[in-house]
Amino acid sequence: MRYDGKSVPAGPTLPVDGLGPTLTLDVPPGVELLRAELCLQMPGDDVTLDLMKGVPPAAVATSAGRTCLPTDGEIRWLTVDWGVRRPLTFLQIDSPTANRRGRLKVSDGGPWFPPLPMDVIPLGREGQQLPALMASRLMLELVEDAGAGSGNPLKESSASVQGVLLKAAARPADLWACIGTQSPFFQYPQPLPPRQELILRDELSIALRQAWPAGLQGGPVEVHLRSSAAGRLRRARLSLETAVVVTTWKNGSGQWSGSLPYGGEVVSPIDVPTDRPLRSVELTVEAQSRKERVPLTPAPPSLPEQAQLCGPGFVAAQAFTVRRKEALLGIDLHLRLLSRAARGTVTLHSDVGNRPAEVSLNSTTVEFELESEGDPPWGARWLPVDLPSPVTVEGTWWVVLTLTEGQVLWTLDAPPAPPPSAAAAPLGALYQLEKGPWLEREPPPLQAPPLKPWACCRPRFFEPATPPPPSVLLRWGTHVLPVVPDARGRVSLDERTLGGLPGPQAGTPLEVVVRSQVAGELTLSALRVTSPRSDTYELFTPS
Repeated sequence: MRYDGKSVPAGPTLPVDGLGPTLTLDVPPGVELLRAELCLQMPGDDVTLDLMKGVPPAAVATSAGRTCLPTDGEIRWLTVDWGVRRPLTFLQIDSPTANRRGRLKVSDGGPWFPPLPMDVIPLGREGQQLPALMASRLMLELVEDAGAGSGNPLKESSASVQGVLLKAAARPADLWACIGTQSPFFQYPQPLPPRQELILRDELSIALRQAWPAGLQGGPVEVHLRSSAAGRLRRARLSLETAVVVTTWKNGSGQWSGSLPYGGEVVSPIDVPTDRPLRSVELTVEAQSRKERVPLTPAPPSLPEQAQLCGPGFVAAQAFTVRRKEALLGIDLHLRLLSRAARGTVTLHSDVGNRPAEVSLNSTTVEFELESEGDPPWGARWLPVDLPSPVTVEGTWWVVLTLTEGQVLWTLDAPPAPPPSAAAAPLGALYQLEKGPWLEREPPPLQAPPLKPWACCRPRFFEPATPPPPSVLLRWGTHVLPVVPDARGRVSLDERTLGGLPGPQAGTPLEVVVRSQVAGELTLSALRVTSPRSDTYELFTPS
């Protein structure tokens, strides 16, 4: 907090007038305001101001027609005008003239009236305590005793007045607040009671929200406290309820787009503060699920017991048979890298004598690249191969894997149970060395019954029926909250709904998990996550 461009010095009270104080909020980026409260405490009436030495000082007029006290004569009356309503607490009239008193009158901009029951005060250096008389100007008429037999005990007189000391409570005569150069959002036209707390809440919150940096960009916001005349405050305290707003994913982008794997999940993390709970979560989930059917759903381990080597000079093939024509959209291969990276092709072939034909089916060739993740040994994973256009397959057909760079292991497993009618059934796996003949893979020793292994694949066929929508989860640490997007894919979770998640998870990002039974394309956008925070700042305390 600053006054007249400078830091407010320590002391018993905080000055307030036409120059200040000014409170500057340095708003960091990504923070929005929820509520604000400014508490201002008035000083007691023991804290006073000398109105005769104010800036500007009170104006004095006398019966001698002068704007100051005469030094060479007596006067019959004097007035003091300080321009604003203030509670008067002390008056001292320094006069050497004996047996004189003063008849007191005050005004609040209108006619003069006596402040009964204290309308006559003594003169002298002792002065007179006043009971917080509310006035903007004062008149003192010099009087003396009228003597016996007079109907009025006092009569007008004159006296020499050498000085006037007039004190008022330092509570601000009025108070108003504004943001920057805007019009005041709060005005109080008169002094508040002693030690009263003035709380600006709703009006301050509305004004700050309107002046808050646009687009969560951050920046300074200035709140000015002003009074039409000099005053003092005993204490100032600001309370802010804010929220950190996260609108980007962990990769720094406002949108995440990628493939949705068959029978798998996509996890998109969000960096949120770990020292506070969640207030709201909003995002849009757009999933374009493919109309496809996957009749074979093997679940091999990440480190399978059996596999066949594929690399330059080592080609592998797997046969399938279907009972009716099917439109093949793609096929997934379960591969494990043996090198940092690998490149190759996947081709489709018709069957000739239980072997792949020399020429690919419909000239279908799909190139692929695989790169390792982390340190070896690397686990096996699914390589999705999407065909440029559907290929009609019928009877027996082959998938051939050829590598031009690197080496991989193609997972081998025992053949699955017989599929239902019209589903694809795997046949045996073959391999070829240096363009030699195709050779069969033999079953592992001691396997009972001895079944020829197959290379794990997931053929994907066209399915006209509408696929089921993906499921969406919000995960924080080990806790999971299922959510249901609306018809537009919008997810909106409030603080009550988010109660299903625990408190902050140190070092753990918030994750949006999307799981799907079929493959497709996924876009996550319009992210908005808020985490609340409450802070209280003692702007000024008496010292």
